[in-house]
Amino acid sequence: MELLGLDIPERTHAHNPLVFYAQPKKVEKWIAGLPRAHLGETSRLIYKGLSELNRLIVPAEQRSSVLELFLEPTEYIIRELKKHYLEQSFPLSSKNHKISILVLKILQELAIAYKTVVETELADKGKSFNQYRIALAIHRAMEQTNAILLHSYQTYTPHPDNIWLELHKLYQFSLDNNLHLIPIHHTRNSKDLDQNIEEMYKEILLFALVNPYQLTQNDIEFINRSLHRWTPFCALTNLVFSEISTSLFTVNLDQDEPPSYHTSGTTYNGNYLVLDTTTLANKIHDALAVAKNQNSTDSVKDDLEGLSSDTLRRIMLSWGLLSKRNFKRHNVSSQVHITLGITETHLFLSQRDSSDNTPSTISNRAIFNSKATEDSGILLDVWDFSSAGSRNKTQVISSNMEGSQHSQQQLSQDSQENGSHFFKITNESAGGYCLLWKPRTAGSLKVGNLLCIHQSTSENDTADYNICVVRWMKTIGDLMALGVEILTAFAQATSTKLLDDDGTYVEFTASLLLPALPSIKRPATLLTSTLYRSGDTLLLRTHNGEKKIKLANILQTATTFKQFQFSEFSEQNIKNTEEPDDFEAIWSSL
Repeated sequence: MELLGLDIPERTHAHNPLVFYAQPKKVEKWIAGLPRAHLGETSRLIYKGLSELNRLIVPAEQRSSVLELFLEPTEYIIRELKKHYLEQSFPLSSKNHKISILVLKILQELAIAYKTVVETELADKGKSFNQYRIALAIHRAMEQTNAILLHSYQTYTPHPDNIWLELHKLYQFSLDNNLHLIPIHHTRNSKDLDQNIEEMYKEILLFALVNPYQLTQNDIEFINRSLHRWTPFCALTNLVFSEISTSLFTVNLDQDEPPSYHTSGTTYNGNYLVLDTTTLANKIHDALAVAKNQNSTDSVKDDLEGLSSDTLRRIMLSWGLLSKRNFKRHNVSSQVHITLGITETHLFLSQRDSSDNTPSTISNRAIFNSKATEDSGILLDVWDFSSAGSRNKTQVISSNMEGSQHSQQQLSQDSQENGSHFFKITNESAGGYCLLWKPRTAGSLKVGNLLCIHQSTSENDTADYNICVVRWMKTIGDLMALGVEILTAFAQATSTKLLDDDGTYVEFTASLLLPALPSIKRPATLLTSTLYRSGDTLLLRTHNGEKKIKLANILQTATTFKQFQFSEFSEQNIKNTEEPDDFEAIWSSL
């Protein structure tokens, strides 16, 4: 029987006759004796064991049995090692970056191990192969592929080459041989589940379609854990039996590419599948409607595992609508500064409003020169959400920073001399920017960070600026690509403090007042820290004075800020509550 041609290493007979990897009972004893209190040593032994097993000639039946023993300790070390790069700002420190690479290598070795079972079984048994053993190996290989993609998305790095092509090969083989519906027992989120190959494959397709590079690490994790509940609401069929509509996605089984949006008028030549997510998108839409009726603005729980409403809306759009560009891109060339976070942006705006000084006194800023290039007529669109993880677009970003060795050295030298970061704009539109950054230090950015991009049209002009939010990130070698959305071209530096239960206010914190947008009938909104909630009563201080407000709907929740609509109290109410009488403590002593 023809083999699948999967990418697995050559295997040889063991030079040491005492090697035990082909003997399940000895492997079980070895695993029981792993020094789990020493995570580093346990990780080294597991990685070394998988690597050696993948390069030895072992019968498929024995290899499969041994690998099942490796699963639990491998999951344990991955879970512990991930703590070094989750909930971290990017770029990662050198140590944490190395740990993330180790995790990727371990996951890849485990995926290779199960693909080796498939190829070995087919080579040894031909058409009389053991169906369940092959189905188990394919499902496990897909499960590890899913884990590799999860790792790539959570570390904002490109996924390995050929990962999609081999995934498509595995599914196509299972479909051709009626293996795709065989239930496979596995453990997910500490729960025992039965899942077939088709369900696992649909999980991975759906995962790619939510454009994880735009999400926080926690949201990526939550979505990945939830996907097995959502696969029953989408259908995967052959292209020739499907009626294409704009709500469907296509999968090219002959290419190393994730699923893509179907566009009207496209001619498909080749081996394609169609993924229909209409029912799934409607289900999420209904869940959001229920949450709104129950006044649950922060999260939707139960089946949707506490994902924020904002994230669920993004998922609904990803699975239910074709992403279209709203703004035309164009080339720009300018020098700009960046301040990160509400506090630094508040400082910049305060100094800008109070004097004509340039923002050179702002601390923690980044300086970059913009230079949009157009290699092969293609530019990465900051708002082309469907392509944030595309391989072709990744190559374009990388090529924009490629050039002579001198230019790369100059980039690093300028960054060091300026004592600041150096960015480049690859394109600009009315909706946002795509930025490239060569970081010098670890831990500055996360998806959802607020930043302010400001620039001067001439040396004597006051800097123009845009308040933006980081919507996606991706690491490309030693560079980082950022897609930022423009929230507003004007904001007022304000301060807010919370009214406590006892009627007193806590300390002021920095906030930003965004102007009303009459074109979309949106009133003025407030950007605050993430500590506030809908219904909180605040004292808002602007350059016109102070007023008492009540926070209403949350328009969005990001990593470092929330955006609220709010309502104002009357002038009399603020006078009555601004300085409450402090007599309660003395009544009982009189």
